[in-house]
Amino acid sequence: MAFYSSFINHIDCKTVFFIFRGRNILIKGEETVSKNDFLAFNSQKMLEKAFYESEYNYCAAILKENASVQGEFLEMNLREYFATHNEEAIHLSSRAKGISQWRHSTRFCSFCASPLDDDKELSALYCPSCKKQIFPRIEPATITLVTRGEEILLARHATRIQNLWACLSGFIEIGETAEQCVKREIAEEVGIKVKNVTYRASQSWVFPDQLMFAFTAEYESGEIKEQESEIAEAKWFHRTALPEIPPKGSVAYNLITTYCRGK
Repeated sequence: MAFYSSFINHIDCKTVFFIFRGRNILIKGEETVSKNDFLAFNSQKMLEKAFYESEYNYCAAILKENASVQGEFLEMNLREYFATHNEEAIHLSSRAKGISQWRHSTRFCSFCASPLDDDKELSALYCPSCKKQIFPRIEPATITLVTRGEEILLARHATRIQNLWACLSGFIEIGETAEQCVKREIAEEVGIKVKNVTYRASQSWVFPDQLMFAFTAEYESGEIKEQESEIAEAKWFHRTALPEIPPKGSVAYNLITTYCRGK
């Protein structure tokens, strides 16, 4: 496993190419850009931090803010891309997006401030001055579907997409388990207690660099009292009468639909 900024001699006919800008992915038709497209953008100096990762056989880069994209190319929101592609495409594009934005924002050593190079053996960055290896950052978080009989608890978040009703989530703090995080976050955000916290799945979520651990939990006690800084509104919904929920491609969608259809 390694990154290569000089990638032309590493790519082959199976290499997949990704270009990102902000939360968008550049597409041509319904798919990502071709080898020739990627090389053309790179030669025109429209890309930043272009690289190849050997383990996953893809090339990726960030499209410069002032780069103008025209013709057959479109920028698609990455969430929409997730919703319209299979699990393999979601996994690879998530990896490419996460590594791209990490390499773009991590240019200097945090120990000695020297410019970083690509590590020659691992998917990491390397400081030639103090010899530190710097690996991609991952922030663990939980996302939980709370159930109460035939009902589920969903919330509209105060600082995220306002029209969607989603599961409750939060970052795991140092020293606590994922299950402890579930109970703490739910108590903080909506004021209730839960029990029977059960792990269901996990998903890499590159907005910006999270690893989501998905759980279900049963309502135990308490009345809903929203934490205004985090939650705009929280309500119980019958499993057969759901509001607008997150789209396909997200672990929240899988949690909600699996539970509601499987009851």
